[in-house]
Amino acid sequence: MLERSGFKPIHADAIWGALQRKGITDIGRMAKVPDRIRKFLKSSGYVVCRPEVVREESSKDGFTRKVLLRFEDGEAVETVLMRYKGRATACVSTQAGCAMGCVFCATGQSGFRRQLNASEILAQVHHVARVLAGEGSRLRNLVLMGQGEPLHNYDASMRCVDSV
Repeated sequence: MLERSGFKPIHADAIWGALQRKGITDIGRMAKVPDRIRKFLKSSGYVVCRPEVVREESSKDGFTRKVLLRFEDGEAVETVLMRYKGRATACVSTQAGCAMGCVFCATGQSGFRRQLNASEILAQVHHVARVLAGEGSRLRNLVLMGQGEPLHNYDASMRCVDSV
């Protein structure tokens, strides 16, 4: 998004650093991000979302961690951190619930509630990245395979991917 708007990649790095390493959620407080970029982000409707962690479950081997995150409106989605040798993958949700109704999927049986916006999808990525940073590791892969069908929320899904 920034590069397409004529800004340098280093500015995206500064924003990512503010979000990940410092946990800054107010665009106006990102001191290393130039004022013109902060204004651009605000005018573009970019919002930093920081959902509440409701519940966490880890697999017995510790390689997988499932987190239930609640957004400001009370809607909650699952995000999964999967660790493999040499890499870590975040599995994020793109919708609250799912309209597909697949018989093998618990989410599909619960029905569709709403689309997530790009900030809510990205907040899941940020959450996993912060967990990994606290362990001295980093996120290597991202899959949009949590709750919902990403192609039914294409624009928000792609805005998230573009931001990463």
